[in-house]
Amino acid sequence: MPQPLDYNAAEWKRIFNTLLDQIEHQQCVLLLGPELAQVEGQPIQQLLREQLLADYATEISYYYPRDGLFLFTDELAKGDVQGGVRLFYKNPDLGAKMDETIFKKIAQIPFHLVLSISPDNFLSDVCYKYGVKHRSAFFHHRGDAVQLIDPPSKEIPLVYQLFGRFSQDDSLVLDYEDLFRLLQAGLGAPGLPEKLRAALDRAKTFIFLGFDFEKWYSQLLLRLLTGEKAIRKYALNTQIAESQTHTFLVKQFEIAFLGDEMAFFEHLYQECQQRLKLRQLTEPNSPAARQVIQLVQEGEPERALEVLKGIPGLDSSIANDIVMLSARYLNLKQNQEKGLMDSRDYWPEFNRIIDAILELSQHLP
Repeated sequence: MPQPLDYNAAEWKRIFNTLLDQIEHQQCVLLLGPELAQVEGQPIQQLLREQLLADYATEISYYYPRDGLFLFTDELAKGDVQGGVRLFYKNPDLGAKMDETIFKKIAQIPFHLVLSISPDNFLSDVCYKYGVKHRSAFFHHRGDAVQLIDPPSKEIPLVYQLFGRFSQDDSLVLDYEDLFRLLQAGLGAPGLPEKLRAALDRAKTFIFLGFDFEKWYSQLLLRLLTGEKAIRKYALNTQIAESQTHTFLVKQFEIAFLGDEMAFFEHLYQECQQRLKLRQLTEPNSPAARQVIQLVQEGEPERALEVLKGIPGLDSSIANDIVMLSARYLNLKQNQEKGLMDSRDYWPEFNRIIDAILELSQHLP
């Protein structure tokens, strides 16, 4: 059995000093793999695969366990499975059983940029639930245009999903065609959002959490994200069994593999707690607040505003804020529908309204 790492050793103290400095100066990027989220000790990605294979046995011709990709009988079958992914993640029981612990700590550490290759919204949902202001976006490999984003920052971090989002069926990466489209679009046109690429170019360290580096496309993603630049890379809670693959990745991409050393992340959290300012988590203080937050999580700001307007006994100033916020959202929606607003203006205002809704939810009786 390997001995636990001694984080009090001089070399590790130097590493953590560097990491904290880079987190503070927005030069450290966290990458989340599909094996991170768990329910009762099982990776949610594994539960998803098992359910899809059971529910769509006639639609799936073959499953490639090495790469975690499917072969479908036809496009209609693929569409059915895409819908199955959406239904899986929308199941309220899944969110209730999901272990929030690691996501709460990630939300607290002042990373400016978190990249995920899983289509779930777990980290963003935790941020919404506990009042952490952030931005969330995803890469659509079949889209014609790049989704506009704000520059990621410590104050308003960005959670970006490279492999699409479950709520947008054709953004998911389920088969080799999707994967090739993702790599082609990411490396060529339209490419990653300009402000995301700029943040990646400034990065000096990547921390990988919950990855399986034996999947060959993980290595291509390393090239996509880092290019030719020399960047430190630490891999935690990762899967890699073949010694040849391990040797190749260490030499080619200079990754420091720490195995299942989650103690590394826990120590990083404690160091940030002592030496940096962790983001504060605020528990929803009423059933109404939880309902509003859930509607925001589900992408239903209009319904969230209706719930806010229907709450009796509100302070007059809060009630007035809700009325004005509802008017702002209605005006924004009408301008978009009439084509009177450029997307570069729409999304910043939309995000400000979401922030205001969540802020109001913290002051409900």
